[in-house]
Amino acid sequence: MKKKLVIALSLLANIGLYAQTGINTPRPLTVFHVDGKGDNNLTGPLTPAQIANDVVVTAEGNLGIGTINPTNKLVIDNGTGANTGLKLPNGAGAGAVLTANADGSTYWDKSSTQSINFTSVIFSTGRSKDFYGSKTSWGLLNIFTTISIDNIKNVYGEIYGWNVQNQRFVVPKTGKYRITLTVFFNDVQTSYTDNWRVIIAKNGEQKPIIGMPFMSVFSQRVQQLTTINGIIDLNKDDYFEIKVANITDSSRPVKIYGGESHTILSIEPIS
Repeated sequence: MKKKLVIALSLLANIGLYAQTGINTPRPLTVFHVDGKGDNNLTGPLTPAQIANDVVVTAEGNLGIGTINPTNKLVIDNGTGANTGLKLPNGAGAGAVLTANADGSTYWDKSSTQSINFTSVIFSTGRSKDFYGSKTSWGLLNIFTTISIDNIKNVYGEIYGWNVQNQRFVVPKTGKYRITLTVFFNDVQTSYTDNWRVIIAKNGEQKPIIGMPFMSVFSQRVQQLTTINGIIDLNKDDYFEIKVANITDSSRPVKIYGGESHTILSIEPIS
């Protein structure tokens, strides 16, 4: 009887060695399956939200984080957005390239970023247009539609740099930025004298960024070309827009001429 029991236990042990193992789940879907929040369904397909906190190892030896079907030795699915979910802080730097030596050991190579020009230059289009705004509700100067230079997107991702659709610049890293804005005021027909202003405003505010000059001209039936330049501190994921207002009478327009040689915006990270 004892001999039979030992044989039976031995068989069960061998079966267990080849069974799928689940942690925090009674329903492992791979050889090794961890359900971080313990929220997986007992039947039916798992939802993306449930899979997001799972870690698995497949029969092929593939490790999946945030996925239950890894197709390579390591697959990390961090959901939507630009963040990959992978962080390698040692030796990291903005724009550095992950490379390897002869034996396959990886490291961050910062030398490749030294030749990259991170200045963004955006041209305007549309020739002469009317814009409306007041000192309490500034209008958006939405004529910057042609990106001449923008290597920021190539390094930091598509959500950073100048966004043509939203007409704003999204800051890729915390630091100091030099902003230069040239605006061509096309006042050739107005019979009144109004104070026209253009500001660079941060994060939806109705005021200029601290440390950044603003434009202020008076309509005098002449064309006027004005440039402002400033260095400001910005944080990662801040954004700024170009806004306009007629301080004298908001019911009358500010007339601005768009074009590659007329109204231009450039942004340069300097630290």
